[in-house]
Amino acid sequence: MRRSTRRSSIGIGLGAEERFNSKPTGSFSTRFSLSSFVKRVEKLTDDQRTAIKKVGFGNLLLIPNQMLSKSLLVELMDRWNSEECGFMLLPGIVKITLMDVALILGIRVIGVPILLREDDAFSELETDYGAALWKRKITIASLESRLDLLGQVVNEDFVRTFILFTFGTILFPNANGKVDSRYLSFLKSLDDISRFAWGAAVLEDIFMWLNKRKESNVQYVGGCLILLQVWCYEHIDLARPELMECQSMFPRACRWESSKSHQRQWFAAKFREMQDCQITWHLQPTSEELQFDVINELLEVESSSIDNSSDDGSTIGVTGLEVESLEHNSCKVQGGKVINLKRSTVPQSIPEVQTMGFPSTSDASVAHEDCMEIPSECQNLQQLTSSQFFTVKGCWSSSTRIRCD
Repeated sequence: MRRSTRRSSIGIGLGAEERFNSKPTGSFSTRFSLSSFVKRVEKLTDDQRTAIKKVGFGNLLLIPNQMLSKSLLVELMDRWNSEECGFMLLPGIVKITLMDVALILGIRVIGVPILLREDDAFSELETDYGAALWKRKITIASLESRLDLLGQVVNEDFVRTFILFTFGTILFPNANGKVDSRYLSFLKSLDDISRFAWGAAVLEDIFMWLNKRKESNVQYVGGCLILLQVWCYEHIDLARPELMECQSMFPRACRWESSKSHQRQWFAAKFREMQDCQITWHLQPTSEELQFDVINELLEVESSSIDNSSDDGSTIGVTGLEVESLEHNSCKVQGGKVINLKRSTVPQSIPEVQTMGFPSTSDASVAHEDCMEIPSECQNLQQLTSSQFFTVKGCWSSSTRIRCD
């Protein structure tokens, strides 16, 4: 793995936007559909909810319907820098970390990696879902029909079908409204489903789409866009909506009201005027969030990396895993039980890390433009991970997720 050549993520200075965002992209379409997912969740019985919770996706059932702020997402995506694998803002580069995914979605980011291969054997289970050897795809419509026929039944078929539906609507939505049937190889045994690092796979997928849009100016954007939007609320004090009045604030995608819309020009101006004090560089778990396994296991991995550090102190753990550039614009997510985090060069003027508790809401001025929720896509996966000052090294070679279409 070649050494990262990324610049410091702090103190980029004025003119950064002009250097890295000189060619704004246009609007986009997507098949991401939180509303479809929430409507399906509302039909679930208590027993069905329990079954989904047992395989590790129970926290997703808590997420309320929210409209996507298309203007906000367009401006945020325009600030994505493929080489740095981060958002290039005036105060510095801000990255999406594995901790962010765990806090926002409440799914595992540590575990067995997801690997889809072109030469994966075609299974009878894929045939049962209507896929073919020459077209290993399952339509969202067929999954919805299957769930309708199952009704209130709670069995393995229901669990697999609901998870595939979840993949196609909110976690890995793609341009054609279909789900890769090779995911079924990870759903054969219900006891094993929760062992996989689904959150790391979601993170890789959203990075692939951000790179694709930035480099090719594609009009379609796939991936888990609610992760991207809530990440923006959590890290950037810019047009934050009201906090929900609810008992549980986990996962964090549950705690935000729908955003009030503004025109794209309004967001563009706010991004250009952004100050360091508006950014929360790293999210820190609250005492309530520390009660959840998906958070604790990530912290334990980071803690173990400190315990196994070398005598010269060159290895250190942080709240998140760092992205290293592998090629010009590709990033690799490393996750699992054995992780070495090597210190990168960091300037002395690092701002104090802010703790994200319950942020105050920003101005609630109402504008008129487009909050939207529409349906996303995934194909060849790029690979990534997270924290601001460290680089992942030495993880086992199979810890990447590859999607080949």
